[in-house]
Amino acid sequence: MVKIQSVSDKQLWQRADSSRKKQDEYCEWSVTRNPETGKITKVTFTSEGPEYWQFLSERDPDLVLRLYREHIGPEVQRSDLFANGEYIPMNRWNNTTTDGAMHLIQQANTLSAEIELAAASTLVRQSGGTHPH
Repeated sequence: MVKIQSVSDKQLWQRADSSRKKQDEYCEWSVTRNPETGKITKVTFTSEGPEYWQFLSERDPDLVLRLYREHIGPEVQRSDLFANGEYIPMNRWNNTTTDGAMHLIQQANTLSAEIELAAASTLVRQSGGTHPH
């Protein structure tokens, strides 16, 4: 959709960089820039499904916090990730294109959709009534 709505490559990337909710196809990213120069210093890509993080948060919230601190930064606090003991998938550190990316948040990027794509890729296609070699 971003490509269809963009008139140039520059506009396409500006739109994709504006929100992780626009980043589809199981690859989302976050860009860290030098605040003085605006130059890119780090790009973080993720293709991790949100369901894994939900599962992990229910069983080992301390590990979730440790992983965020390891991959995002030591400033991540438990209160940033959990509210009333519940994990917040679109928390401060996982909902923008500038503060980090731990797992997918775009609504189409789910485990069930990934499984559906994988299953569809196993179908044997025919061309003119014969299987390709």
